[in-house]
Amino acid sequence: AVTASRGMADAVSRALDAKPEVAKAAEALSIKISGCPNGCGQHYVAGIGLQGSVRKVQGRAVPQYHLYLGGAFGAGQASFGRLAAKVPARNVPEAVQRLIELYDREKRPGEPPEEFLARAKIGSLLSDLEALDQPRPEDFIDLGEDKAFEVKLSEGECAA
Repeated sequence: AVTASRGMADAVSRALDAKPEVAKAAEALSIKISGCPNGCGQHYVAGIGLQGSVRKVQGRAVPQYHLYLGGAFGAGQASFGRLAAKVPARNVPEAVQRLIELYDREKRPGEPPEEFLARAKIGSLLSDLEALDQPRPEDFIDLGEDKAFEVKLSEGECAA
């Protein structure tokens, strides 16, 4: 994996637990996380899919996630989500909250979250979370970790 998907899952869960009204709006929403582009977590077929990635800021590696929106599967059909944003890991829980709040405000009566997210125009909703003009020291540490983030190339479980 590129990023620590378990740390991300914990951070998103804690963010939703802190806002029960947002969590309630997301009860039917599928959120899937993969720490890398290989897709073992099936991020591409989720209402909100998170794919681990990396970006360079000031010459240093920052963990980030590609956010895919509107994917779904079931009843013999599948649709892949569209890439909507690239957000530093520390900002992803806030991005997920904002997307759920947008769904709760603007959905059509009875519209499932995956359908809404497939059609939603998010515009600048996440642009401030994508930007990393003034990185904080913690932005260089992956969620669930305690040391600086670095990309290590080696054989992983996918190469077995």
